[in-house]
Amino acid sequence: MRGKASRIWGLALVALMMVGASPSPGPTASAAPTAADILSRMVAARKGLDSYSVPVHFDVKMHRPLGVSMQLDGTRYFERPDKQALNMRSVPAAAKAFQQMTASLGTAETWPNTYDITLVPPDPSAGYYELKGAPKNSSSTVDHILIDVAKDTLAPIRARWFYHNGSTIDMTIENAMAGQYLMPKTETLDLSFPSFAGHAVGHYGDYSLNQPIPASVWGQKSGS
Repeated sequence: MRGKASRIWGLALVALMMVGASPSPGPTASAAPTAADILSRMVAARKGLDSYSVPVHFDVKMHRPLGVSMQLDGTRYFERPDKQALNMRSVPAAAKAFQQMTASLGTAETWPNTYDITLVPPDPSAGYYELKGAPKNSSSTVDHILIDVAKDTLAPIRARWFYHNGSTIDMTIENAMAGQYLMPKTETLDLSFPSFAGHAVGHYGDYSLNQPIPASVWGQKSGS
């Protein structure tokens, strides 16, 4: 009996030693952010940015209805919370459709006013979050939009518009610092619509931040 009891105690001691030697569970992984969390952090990253203007140069290649290349210049304006404009200087007739359909992404502050935003289940290996926006306006020609947001900088790096008629806009964004804010430096767009299709690269110049925007930019008379 004594020998049997000794063996039992010996096995119990080994088991206890093994439990003690086993690695303790690591810290619980932090919960994945929600779409609202990501939007809130994006808004915070742009806190204090009330307006900007920036010159932009486009290299455009139209594929249809005509295969033509052209260069366009203009200025993009923004004023919180939701005023945006792209004013182009002389625009050839062949580029009118491009000018009308050049998508303005808007901001994380205004997206919830236009879209119901959800987070696409993330790929842990991806360096970005993907947000999906479904238009709140049932008469919108857009079916949905996908926005990729870099995890490290919280800046949009890609946006894709999907229309009910099968049209698409695919925009990739390269960002750079302008003052204390990360802003688009280059935008590459591929547009495909029933009546036209084209490819364009927009090169942004130096940003003028938090300076007054002329009322005429928004189609208003000064002092109105």
